[in-house]
Amino acid sequence: MIKHVISLLLLILSLYTQSNAQEFRKIRPILTPVKGKTLGEAISRKYHPVSRENIKKALNQMFKNWNRGDISKYLSDDFYDKSRLMDNMYEKVPRDASIRLLSVGETQTLDQREVSHGSEKEIISTVSVTATTQIEFNDIIGFRRLEGENEYIIRVTEEMR
Repeated sequence: MIKHVISLLLLILSLYTQSNAQEFRKIRPILTPVKGKTLGEAISRKYHPVSRENIKKALNQMFKNWNRGDISKYLSDDFYDKSRLMDNMYEKVPRDASIRLLSVGETQTLDQREVSHGSEKEIISTVSVTATTQIEFNDIIGFRRLEGENEYIIRVTEEMR
């Protein structure tokens, strides 16, 4: 009789612990795109394309300032660790180094907004650009050219017509 009571208590105890363990599960819905639209349609926006000529001008101006040593004026105020970059350039980049733009690859407009100044309007575009550049400098070995492909995030301002 005592065996039956103990086994009955163990059965009740095991059922009680199983029911408590089920309380920890929560239903978490799976996120889905906006109803009636695919994910790409829900996210994408249409931007006015920035001309390759304006992108080349912006990059060449940036490299011109880099060659003069005053790139800090050209970098945005929200550029991450701007002072650290400038310190590293001062310490590690040869004094006579210059950078040249060889080619502009793919471009993608990331953001775009219109700004009004009285009767004049401008389009300010944030653009991702893949460009091939070459750094040239004199070293102990002699004249060196280092070519590389990098991604640049630039802001291009265009007047609306």
